[in-house]
Amino acid sequence: MSAQGRSYPGELPLAGGGKITLDGIVFSETSPVAVLNGRVLPVGGIVEGYTIVKILPDRVELEVDGVRVLLTLAR
Repeated sequence: MSAQGRSYPGELPLAGGGKITLDGIVFSETSPVAVLNGRVLPVGGIVEGYTIVKILPDRVELEVDGVRVLLTLAR
């Protein structure tokens, strides 16, 4: 992971008091989706201004303004 990226377990707090919550991941090699803030989204989907760039079995990689963050499934 790059130095700019940070990892958040289950929830990413946003400026202004909002947040992005990772509710679940349905992973497949061909068409993975993530459930973020109650919405089912594919790679390329946008939530709260963040673009989903990668979905893995246990985490989602988001990007905004060239900065990437990881949201991991809460255990």
